[in-house]
Amino acid sequence: MALFRVAVNAENSYDFDKAVDRYQLLVDKYPGSKSRAAALNNLARLLEGLQRYNDAARQFTRFAQLFPADEDAPKNLYKAATIYQKMDDCHGQIRALNDFIKKFARDGRQSERVVDAYKRIGDCHRELKNEKAALESWKKATEEYARRSLAGKDEAASAAARDL
Repeated sequence: MALFRVAVNAENSYDFDKAVDRYQLLVDKYPGSKSRAAALNNLARLLEGLQRYNDAARQFTRFAQLFPADEDAPKNLYKAATIYQKMDDCHGQIRALNDFIKKFARDGRQSERVVDAYKRIGDCHRELKNEKAALESWKKATEEYARRSLAGKDEAASAAARDL
């Protein structure tokens, strides 16, 4: 789509405000566009680069909501949680991580992120002075770690490293 090309050209020319506007226009006004997912991904990434963290986190989350089957959806939702962490927003981080777990826990490729999500939720609860919720989340992290057989992968990686 021509609007996508205009946005990319603006970004490549360091006209970031124009790029943000064009990506946003494409995403909002052209829901049937084949470039919509790429535009939303570029928009979120660009907003993060511009240190507009709250907007970036919302767009990374929006990507996962609009395109849950896209291979970038889990990474983008997890990225939103990381941005909330960067902003010291534990509530936003917990919300994004719980959403990540709900949407992608069944995807075996996300096993390590699921375990880390539970651990980070626990860390946030500790920071929020909610020790009971922190302990529950950390317990879930250790249970998921064992259930997903990640311990075996760690041992295999350690063995392989020793053999080098």
